[in-house]
Amino acid sequence: MGLLTDTRTQAVMSRVILAIHKPLEVLLYIAGVASLLVLAFTPLNEKTYFSENALLPGLVERKYLNDQSVKDYAKELTRLGAADNGKGPIPEDWLKAQFMDLGLDVFSQNFTVQHPFNVKAKGTQESGAVSGTNVYAILRAPRIASTEAIVITVPYRNKEAEAGRARTHYGIGLMLSLASFFSKNTFWSKDIIFVVVDKEEVGMQAWLAGYHDSHSEYLPTSLMLGRSGSIIAAINLELGSEFTDHIDLKIEGVNGQLPNMDLFNLAVRLCRVERVPVTFQNRFDPSERIVVKWAGLQHSATTMLLNMAKQASGKPSGIHGLFLRYHIEALTLQAHPAKRGSGVEAVGRVMEGVVRSVNNLLERFHQSFFFYVLPSCERYVSIGLYMIPFGLLLVVPTLRGMALWLLAMQSVEKMDTSSDEKDNDEKEDGDKKKKLELEQQGRPFGQVMPLIIGAHIMGAILFISPQYLVSEHIASFNVTPQGAIAIGFAAFFVGSASLPIFGRRNNFQTSEDLPSDWQLLKCLTLIWYTVTLLAVSMFNFSLAFFVAVPTIPIAVIVQPAEQSVLKIIQGFLLLMISPLSLLYSFITVHHGFFNPGDAMVDILTQGLHKTVDSLFEGVVNAYLYGNKSFALITLVWFPVWFLLWAVLFRKASGKKVSS
Repeated sequence: MGLLTDTRTQAVMSRVILAIHKPLEVLLYIAGVASLLVLAFTPLNEKTYFSENALLPGLVERKYLNDQSVKDYAKELTRLGAADNGKGPIPEDWLKAQFMDLGLDVFSQNFTVQHPFNVKAKGTQESGAVSGTNVYAILRAPRIASTEAIVITVPYRNKEAEAGRARTHYGIGLMLSLASFFSKNTFWSKDIIFVVVDKEEVGMQAWLAGYHDSHSEYLPTSLMLGRSGSIIAAINLELGSEFTDHIDLKIEGVNGQLPNMDLFNLAVRLCRVERVPVTFQNRFDPSERIVVKWAGLQHSATTMLLNMAKQASGKPSGIHGLFLRYHIEALTLQAHPAKRGSGVEAVGRVMEGVVRSVNNLLERFHQSFFFYVLPSCERYVSIGLYMIPFGLLLVVPTLRGMALWLLAMQSVEKMDTSSDEKDNDEKEDGDKKKKLELEQQGRPFGQVMPLIIGAHIMGAILFISPQYLVSEHIASFNVTPQGAIAIGFAAFFVGSASLPIFGRRNNFQTSEDLPSDWQLLKCLTLIWYTVTLLAVSMFNFSLAFFVAVPTIPIAVIVQPAEQSVLKIIQGFLLLMISPLSLLYSFITVHHGFFNPGDAMVDILTQGLHKTVDSLFEGVVNAYLYGNKSFALITLVWFPVWFLLWAVLFRKASGKKVSS
């Protein structure tokens, strides 16, 4: 510590930082991005394994046998759905009758989802309300009190809801068949809850809120008469046909949460044992002959980036994702239909193996990893590996902030010495006195703190603005709620960007007496930017990484420019990393990846439409599901971007010191 506090050591360190920080920043940025992508290469990551031995599927002798009942259940559901042109409600009475015939405790839950903005939902008569009914049955454990439970869920989809989604009639049929099979065994140490979910995510959220007594003003539900104990794990099944081409595993939850990796490994291992092809992100693992070649790296890196993209969105990839909010490990098994392939029996044996393995647990999931990314079904990159490249990225703005902190004390206005010789001595004394006063004042915090506080107040205003933008008056302007929020955000953004350009000099420009304030402003902005990225990475690493990669280079190079060309270039780059532009870029690239055959104009147009919808959906999900993406955009990234924008339009007066 003595070396660090010694003034001579500090002087040497300052000179070293100022001398090498630029080339070092470039090297660290390239190393950070490249090393994360290289981690997808099989020799550099780890093979998945079981941390909890009680889950080993080898301990479970699967006994489920397919019978005609699954087909009969599916045909009956299809008939009931066709009776009302595929637009009717969930067949509550029929489902309750089937579960009752099996001797289970059967209950139903009515719910009404009130839209946060009182918007009329599609297909509803009541403004802003979506009503539905969840049906659930409980198989009580015969050897123990109802202290713990395992949940099996299947979403009910009528013909209208099947648009863009897989059917689930065979999934409900398999659930009923498994309930019949499970009820004939006595080895259960946990209750098993079978839930047929109505209205997808909102229905699942209503059931979870009712089960845990965490109701909100947007999710009024009926009293839940049937309960069990603490839920250990949940498996969501989506099965739409008798034969399955492959099972795709979905793990992403709200705000990028992931289940314990042991649960994922369990599902993969059981699919392998039952010879059911299994994929992740709808991609098979690379073959052994290319796994250590360039093609294998490309395949694994693409799978890992798709996993990170879904995690970064903050939206659940299935209704299982809502369980993760309640610290319940969950995943979705989505069976892709085929004319020939694995039969219902194989999928049923996989489900049996998962449930019976979780039934073996003596304690909740606590081993293995909760923070990871997956390049394939049987390889993983843990937090101990991927945080190293991310740390290299965060060193870049930290180094630039340190350099600006040092430069802020060196950037003192050079005094004008071009006056007459007879007044030279008197003027020199006055300049020395003024310079001494400036050095005693130190860094001009008083000049930059109001701007920093004001930027965050603007972010808070943007955060609460949707409830004012979407009101009963927008109907008279023939504007949809999605359009109202998009237009309102764009107008707010344009107005905010205009403030540093047309604002008052003493608020947005460099003081003539304190010429180093732009360096201090950017220094504090970069430090805050680094701290917030690090905090976000602790719960959603993928989001922090996708924000850091495009924004760090631009955030580092931005500074006041006297030349108009440089100012225009920097302004364009800053506009490219503004919140709305980043959202549009991510969505457009994602859409283009999955639709490579579309024309570029169509990709850009669809990206714009999806951006408007995603912005509105993010606001709604913040109210209904606790999605934090909207809060991060408004309360964190917008103030940082605005402060960088203000730095660009400050006057670079005084002694020129390169940053």
